[in-house]
Amino acid sequence: MAKIIDFPDLDKLKEEVKSLRKELVSLIFSHDDRISHEAIRVEAEYQEEFGLREYKAMNLNLTVKKLKEEKRLVESFIRRDEPVDFYYISKKV
Repeated sequence: MAKIIDFPDLDKLKEEVKSLRKELVSLIFSHDDRISHEAIRVEAEYQEEFGLREYKAMNLNLTVKKLKEEKRLVESFIRRDEPVDFYYISKKV
């Protein structure tokens, strides 16, 4: 039969493996934490930029609608051959 060889300082090696495993887990969590924080930062920047552009587009869209409505009202006064009542138009729009 084969003879089992005992390693010297087996308990010391076990403790080193345990401490290295703890250090590795700590480093992995730290790395994952940095990645998640960076991902959150990038997502926030993207949302800020996208939100700003969306707001600008919505604002421009409302301005266009307002101008189209004003144009329509002015044209209606012109078609009826009446003086344009800008006070009425400003209240209506």
